[in-house]
Amino acid sequence: EVRVWNLTNGTPGVTIPASDQKIVGAIITPDGSQLVTAEESGRLRTWNVETAQQIAEFDTGSPATALAIRAKGPELLVAHGDNIIRAWSVPAAPAEGQTAAEPPKPIREFKGHGQPVTSLHVVEEKNELISGAKDNTVRIWNLDNAGQAFSQSMDAAVTDISSSSDGQWIVAAGENQFVRVWNRNNQKIGDIKGNLALARDVIRKTDDVEVAKQRFQNADAALKAAEADVKQREESLTKAKEELDKAEKALPEAQKKYDEAKAKDDEAAKNLEAKADDAALKKAKEDSAKALDTENQNLMKAKDAVASAKRAVQLSEQSVEIAKKNLDDRTKQKTDAEAAQKAAEEALKAAQDQSNQSGRVVQSVAVSADGTLAYTAGADQPVQVWSVQTANPVEVISLPGEVPLRVATTSTGSVLTVDAAGKVALSDLSPRWSLVATIGPPTDSPLDVSKSEFEDRITALAFSPDGSLLATGGGEPSRSGELILWNVSDRTKAREISDAHSDTVLDIEFSRDGTQIVTGAADKFVKLFNVSDGAFVRSYEGHTDHVLGVAFKADGSSLASAGSDMAIKVWNTETGEQRRTISNYSKQVTSVNFIGTSDNLISGSGDKTVKFHRAANGQNYRSFGGAQDFVYDSLATRDESLVIAAGEDGAVRVWNGTNGQVIATFEAPVPAATETAQK
Repeated sequence: EVRVWNLTNGTPGVTIPASDQKIVGAIITPDGSQLVTAEESGRLRTWNVETAQQIAEFDTGSPATALAIRAKGPELLVAHGDNIIRAWSVPAAPAEGQTAAEPPKPIREFKGHGQPVTSLHVVEEKNELISGAKDNTVRIWNLDNAGQAFSQSMDAAVTDISSSSDGQWIVAAGENQFVRVWNRNNQKIGDIKGNLALARDVIRKTDDVEVAKQRFQNADAALKAAEADVKQREESLTKAKEELDKAEKALPEAQKKYDEAKAKDDEAAKNLEAKADDAALKKAKEDSAKALDTENQNLMKAKDAVASAKRAVQLSEQSVEIAKKNLDDRTKQKTDAEAAQKAAEEALKAAQDQSNQSGRVVQSVAVSADGTLAYTAGADQPVQVWSVQTANPVEVISLPGEVPLRVATTSTGSVLTVDAAGKVALSDLSPRWSLVATIGPPTDSPLDVSKSEFEDRITALAFSPDGSLLATGGGEPSRSGELILWNVSDRTKAREISDAHSDTVLDIEFSRDGTQIVTGAADKFVKLFNVSDGAFVRSYEGHTDHVLGVAFKADGSSLASAGSDMAIKVWNTETGEQRRTISNYSKQVTSVNFIGTSDNLISGSGDKTVKFHRAANGQNYRSFGGAQDFVYDSLATRDESLVIAAGEDGAVRVWNGTNGQVIATFEAPVPAATETAQK
């Protein structure tokens, strides 16, 4: 049967019990009054769209494999089992009083395919017919003279074809599990293949492996440093014990010499007491007193040396104990990092295997009304969107219900799908935003900011990696730095980190694993907090003016910050040590981000430039110009192929990340003449 639907409201129209044979094509005539069906046997029938009554029929004499219609005439284009495409007049009922006419003859024939045609597509604007067949070819024909203008190999049997409305881009799907794109000049643009959702999962897991490797390398380096530290401290302990032994051995000799000097001094005093006026005895007493004082000082030094050596041994023993505890921690960290790397590699292999095994024949392809996008569908795969002009992936569409097997586009930009269960769905894929909630003033008085949960302006926002939390930063200038975490699902306050800064928070970023958050503020500090309990972890001090941007390296080992002091600073996350200062901007550095899982940075500045730097050595290895005013934010794709930035001039610019050339500029909309700017 054939079912008719109203696309404006989704209500069903007539249902036509068309035939007991397979219907290979059903199409509505250009005036919308009739429906034409083509049966596998080759019989063509016309039906009244409103009443479902048959109007006329005739047998073409050859099995049919595909059906299309041309507005001129109109003419039916039917692909037949003998590999020939024929143009037919639309079956019409005989005029009143006339008997049925002889079966019509084809208007013209399109010969060239060596095997049955599987798909037909009419390009009215070009007066052409596109066909795809099991002979692996896609061909374009002139509808008036059946001349062939285009022929390309698909390298497999063609399952479906489509094109842009102007015929400049031709897209075909094949049994070789991919879609091929050509331009009007017979040039192949590229092949569309794979499951984009699975491919993205492979990319994510590839990054996970790279981050896990970096963390293992960091843990290995930390373990080696800890081992060296233990060895050094044990050597220090050994030396301290040697010094103690030496000091303890020296003490009895010093005591002996003191005792001897004391005895001599006592004897000299006794002798002088007997003969108080004896000059020689006076001199002897003075000499013995000096000798006693010297030996007393030596004895005190020997005792101090023993006490000092004992303290050194005690401190060294404590130091060794701490170093060994650190070594145990570092050993565990390396073991955990090694296990995490192995788990990440196993997850990547599983994702790669799934992606490699996900190949399925694309059964349907459709080009958007504006000719920029191609939609593909088939068994066991989502509807995917691709760029027609580059053959690059754009998006995966999540539609309710079963996986669609067929896809078509409408002139309004909507997408029509049919799934394996027979469900037909029309989806509007145009991006639309609807307000879910407002955080701040009460809902019953949204303009009363005096009752807002925020102290002042909100100057920073960041979502957690899993999207469950939203961090907001702000505060009253020169008085407080506000940092609040919100539950995205219900917009309730998850946690407020009191006194996060002493001045306005200007940027926020979550770590890749979502466990920590870094902030930069007008108080010139960068700070690190735990997300789970809001606990303060560490401060990073070194900027001499407002901190405008902060960023985590993917493996969490480094932080980067940018400030009004025209500098980028790179920090050791764990120790707070400042690893590097990059100063080659002439105005404020307004944003900074690590690129992908690498150690490379992208930053923007008030000097109208965007730059790539290497955090390891500060090298500025590429710059991007063209902005007309302050750049406020900048980002790069993980492979550095694209750079995007926006700023005070209201334009969003996209550059080729490899050569710095501007690809596109999205200018700010110009207000209509009747609009009045409001503050």
